[in-house]
Amino acid sequence: MENSRSLDSDDEYGYDLSLEDETLLSQLITDDPAPTSASSRNPAAPSIASDLGIDTIVEEESLLDDVPFDALSYRSFGTAKGPLRAGGNRDENPAVVPSSSPRHTAVSYPDLNKALSNRKHTHSPPKQAEDASPEPANDSRSPLVRFRSFPRKPFTVTDLTAGAWCELQYFYTLTRLPFGRKTRTAAMKQGTKVHQALEDEVHTTVRVEIASKEDGFGLRIWNLVQGLRTLRDTGMTRELEVWGFVDGNLVNGVIDGLSYENPDPEFQEQLSQDSENQSQASITDYFPAKKQANIPQIYLTDVKTRGSMKAPNSPALLRPAKVQLFLYQRFMSEMAANKLDYLRIFRADSVGRLLAVEYRYRGDGSLIDSQVFPMDDRALNLYLDSTMEWWKADRSPRGVQIEEAYKCRMCEFVGDCTWRSAMDEERLQSTRQRLASSRKHVSSG
Repeated sequence: MENSRSLDSDDEYGYDLSLEDETLLSQLITDDPAPTSASSRNPAAPSIASDLGIDTIVEEESLLDDVPFDALSYRSFGTAKGPLRAGGNRDENPAVVPSSSPRHTAVSYPDLNKALSNRKHTHSPPKQAEDASPEPANDSRSPLVRFRSFPRKPFTVTDLTAGAWCELQYFYTLTRLPFGRKTRTAAMKQGTKVHQALEDEVHTTVRVEIASKEDGFGLRIWNLVQGLRTLRDTGMTRELEVWGFVDGNLVNGVIDGLSYENPDPEFQEQLSQDSENQSQASITDYFPAKKQANIPQIYLTDVKTRGSMKAPNSPALLRPAKVQLFLYQRFMSEMAANKLDYLRIFRADSVGRLLAVEYRYRGDGSLIDSQVFPMDDRALNLYLDSTMEWWKADRSPRGVQIEEAYKCRMCEFVGDCTWRSAMDEERLQSTRQRLASSRKHVSSG
């Protein structure tokens, strides 16, 4: 398929950069680096984050996707999903395909190389790439207009989940770093390898030539169809792209894993019983129910890599993954509820409401821990309402709470963060007031 780590960060034309394009752009940036204030960067951040076993960025953000597509030739290369070849690796305990899931053994997969190579290649004259230098600090436009309006790329799930970690850090990233992308570390690259290894367990990668942006978008549709076929035939698929709307804005993302295997059947049974106890009886409950087909449930999983074998023990570390999976579940459910049949893979009520985050060791990809939780529409709505206020410039970006100040130790902008400075000043004033009050009390006593 198209590079799976890039699908959550596609460019403004919905067309992902290939590995060759990324390498070229990285070289260009290295040859002409943007000036960066020494006080605004924290070189020690990656090592601190590694010691804490925390990924400093979502692995999806791996490409310089804010570069205008026309700055490159249309001719490029992408990868397409294919059925897993014999001898391919799978997990020791693969998901079991429900008996109700239809199997189609006589499925033919066209040769995409031939289809794309037969096209007449038309090249548009390359345009000058936009300046990669940081955005001006005095721009009064909203972040939505500045960074996620045409001709820039549209929203991604990563954009909307970044605020669950630190809004101000993401604002600094968008305004101070080239192309609005975080500095890519060795830990992030290793995490990408883990994700790729997991994907290779269920898909065969086929390299195809891309001659136009239409070819690129067609390849993404092909990968979606092939991913759903893999889910239908094997009970599991990985790196499935989904789309949805938030506050009228198009958003896309990539789900790490979809499976028919329930991550925690006992927890789901408990949730079902609690829901039945709280629900009020309806008159329709006393009529014979219509016989419904046994529709298999699809469960979504997100994979996070860590630098240590310790499982996360802080709600602040789980919060971004929760928001991410909430969005995936909503987008997937809305896609399934459409009148289109989507190859009869799933129905409107087939997307399970139980979600899971897998934490895997960055060294060998082994599973460390799994956190399972139910979908919470109310919590997601409250979060989206708040984060869209910032994107639309209805309020300023917020930093972390004092209880989560440890995040600052792994932030590139800790040296000149206005939020942190304000917190330090507030604590200093509070301490001075307490000391003055204490001295006054002693002198009066």
